[in-house]
Amino acid sequence: MIVLNEKVILNAVVGFLVRGRQVLLGIKTRNIGEGRFNGYGGEINEGERPAAAMIREAYEESGVTVLEGGLEKMAIFEVDNIKTNGEKFVCKLHVYLIREWEGE
Repeated sequence: MIVLNEKVILNAVVGFLVRGRQVLLGIKTRNIGEGRFNGYGGEINEGERPAAAMIREAYEESGVTVLEGGLEKMAIFEVDNIKTNGEKFVCKLHVYLIREWEGE
């Protein structure tokens, strides 16, 4: 298999929409984890702050607008990844709880 222009993400966010004891998850539609439940998130654009990326990604992927003060940063992980050619890289993943939002 030949993979051209394989995307390598070095900085990313993932957020979990939480109300009380319930967590709203999405289903991955492509790439790693396709067909599985997951939080909402994606790549941090160059020059973008992680919190701003989380707010943008939550809107793009779920249509919700994160309210001011609605984000709670929980952790930063370094996730080891391997490209299809075997080359290794590390993605810094910022993890958030999203407690206050508007929309469905």
